[in-house]
Amino acid sequence: MVSVRHFALDSLLVACLLVAVVVGVSIPGSFLIGAFLERYPSSPPPRIASTVPDEDGWLLDRESEHFIYYTRPGQSIPDWAVELHEFTYSEVTKLFPVAGAAKIKYYRYRSQTDLQRAFGHPRKGYAYYTDGGSTVHSVYSCHPHEVIHAITYSLGRPPAFFEEGLAVAYDWRFALEEGEVHALAQGKLGRQGLFPLHSILTTRDFQAYDSLTAYVEAGSFVKYLIDTYGPDKMRSIFTLPRYGSTQEIEAAFQEIYGQSLSEMESEWRAFLRAWHPPERPSLERKLSLLLFSGSSLILVLVGGIALSSMANTALEKLTRVVAGFRC
Repeated sequence: MVSVRHFALDSLLVACLLVAVVVGVSIPGSFLIGAFLERYPSSPPPRIASTVPDEDGWLLDRESEHFIYYTRPGQSIPDWAVELHEFTYSEVTKLFPVAGAAKIKYYRYRSQTDLQRAFGHPRKGYAYYTDGGSTVHSVYSCHPHEVIHAITYSLGRPPAFFEEGLAVAYDWRFALEEGEVHALAQGKLGRQGLFPLHSILTTRDFQAYDSLTAYVEAGSFVKYLIDTYGPDKMRSIFTLPRYGSTQEIEAAFQEIYGQSLSEMESEWRAFLRAWHPPERPSLERKLSLLLFSGSSLILVLVGGIALSSMANTALEKLTRVVAGFRC
């Protein structure tokens, strides 16, 4: 009877854990679990051939406050992805309001092969703007970087350094403690791995350099400008022509910010040298955030432990009864 009781308890705990994981991933607010599994940069998208030809078209999957989602047949957009896109939209439009904008159309492809067949280039995502509004095409269920582009296209198409810098600065993965964009730029600065800003200022130069370093540098610099001097000046930057020369961009920058690009670069580098990561939230704060955000993982685990305790008491009594030792 003891072995039967232990087996029953173990089965109950395993079942509770499985339910916790499933519910934790599916309920809005616990998107980080699913996000890391599918979206984190170190995890490339599956490189498998699409089983659905383009002529099969798209199905309307769901609609949220600011997005309309389309998927291939058999696919769906998870709740955590919708929540994270809405959060990104809210954070970016607080800085750069886009009142009256049409909902963003989001097309989720089966794979990179599927996307490449449509656009002819092996990229993971695209965003573009037309008179009808912004559209995102992505191999991911959640792609905040391209969503940020879709939001800000209505502001203009500035040189890539600033456009990509804004998308990197507010991409969710760089808001995590382990991925703070200033920390990444600080590390490169310490290894003397940052480029002089004037060397990556034009769109052509930015795209010609190492993408990781250029993107991190642009993200940190743009975030510093917005945090220090406000979003209005950056909105003015977004009116600059996309393919202006280095001299034209530097002249416009000085007019907008009241100091030269080289002076601002020195100020930003000094900021990076002195920068320290924000204080990590306490365990109590982290738990409250998880509970407040709607994650049921902790609640289900606690419930499972309570149920297992009750089951243990019941099974203990049953064991005594069967063995002839009534309580």
